[in-house]
Amino acid sequence: MLFWRIVTQIFFREIRPRGAFNIPRSGPVIFVGAPHSNQFLDPLLLSLEVYKETHRHVQFLTAAKSMKRKAVGFFSRLMESIPVARAADSASPGTGKLRISPDDPCLVLGDGTRFLSELSPRMQIMLPKSVNSLVAEVVEIISDTELKVKREFGGEKGTAKARDKIAELEAAGEKGGLPFKKLPFVDQQEMYQYVYECLQNNGSIGIFPEGGSHDRTDLLPLKAGVSIMALGAMANNPNVRVKI
Repeated sequence: MLFWRIVTQIFFREIRPRGAFNIPRSGPVIFVGAPHSNQFLDPLLLSLEVYKETHRHVQFLTAAKSMKRKAVGFFSRLMESIPVARAADSASPGTGKLRISPDDPCLVLGDGTRFLSELSPRMQIMLPKSVNSLVAEVVEIISDTELKVKREFGGEKGTAKARDKIAELEAAGEKGGLPFKKLPFVDQQEMYQYVYECLQNNGSIGIFPEGGSHDRTDLLPLKAGVSIMALGAMANNPNVRVKI
């Protein structure tokens, strides 16, 4: 910890936490840092302040992609971070273009697409950044040019934005719709099981659920990961009381 303290002093002359006395001294805890500004420095600062106040060690959930980088991976392993595979990190371009059916927001129509060979249920489709990288899960593949998604892209506002963008492209002479990326299905059961065991052993987990930086005027969609971790650990062992 002394080494990390020296590192942070390079960036900050003084660090003054507020409410550190509220940190539980014992029992399972999940520290949620959202939103935050730096995916590498913020976990380090949180870990140091928690250790300074309670001598507790926090294990952070870290993107598996980041842990494959030499320097980041080395220091993440030193901190006993938990790797998390993300579907977006394995995204690949899909063939052709797609658009949303005017009659059904959950029906996706393709132009030059190969849905049957490139996609399968539980995979996801990601639209381009021009429509905020909206994502939807595939539930049924009807043909190479038709499929159904579980929920419409980004709700009513997201669907409207995607349709407006497609209309804009068509007005400019670009036919077919929007390009897209394929996201594989990622089974997180092993990661959740590790978290459950850590919490059942009165450990501390740290997570930064809104780790991406963007210039949008709205928040990223809320996710249930933290709730699943806390409720799952307590469901596995009724004697466990997880604090967040």
